[in-house]
Amino acid sequence: MNPQTLRTLRREAADSALAGQFKRAAQLYARILSVEPDAHTALRLAHHRVRAHDLAGACEAAELAISLFEAAGLSRHAEAARGMLEQLTRAPAR
Repeated sequence: MNPQTLRTLRREAADSALAGQFKRAAQLYARILSVEPDAHTALRLAHHRVRAHDLAGACEAAELAISLFEAAGLSRHAEAARGMLEQLTRAPAR
């Protein structure tokens, strides 16, 4: 996928989130991640999956973000993502 297409997908994902279309935003961020693994994108995916009421998917994305942050040597970011994951695993089922 070329950089222009990735920029377009990121813009569509952000616009979808702003419009309250969290499931659509999550689908777009998942597509971006499949092409370009990035911890920040994985964290965005986790946030939008939470908003779309997909807690299992949000946990999966948060775990990926933790791994990617750790691989990049960003331990503080990984700890923040780990805190999010802990909150998600304690959240009541919907």
